Amino acid sequence: MPQKLLRAATVPTEVIGRLEMWGRAIRTVRVHRSIGAADLCRRIGVSRATLNRLENGDPGAGVAAYLTALLALGMFDDAVPELDPTIWTFKETGRVRTARPREQAGDDDYF
Repeated sequence: MPQKLLRAATVPTEVIGRLEMWGRAIRTVRVHRSIGAADLCRRIGVSRATLNRLENGDPGAGVAAYLTALLALGMFDDAVPELDPTIWTFKETGRVRTARPREQAGDDDYF
């Protein structure tokens, strides 16, 4: 069995909270719309075990599986709003200087 990429102990609590919220939403909407687990699994291309992990907010489940489930259930745009392009676009203002490493005392005695 493959090892999980992320463990709950290494994931920030804000991320865990969001994944649990997405998982509850996926389960609630699926049950409310009378969509069987097997049917949703077929629609999003995951196993029943993976769907269980999604619905429980497991951080080891792939983000693509979460997003695909949200999309299939019509919740994608509400759960994952599009980012403002100004976040990753900016004007180049010049070169950034990098810090020079400090010389350690006694380094010149090394050679």
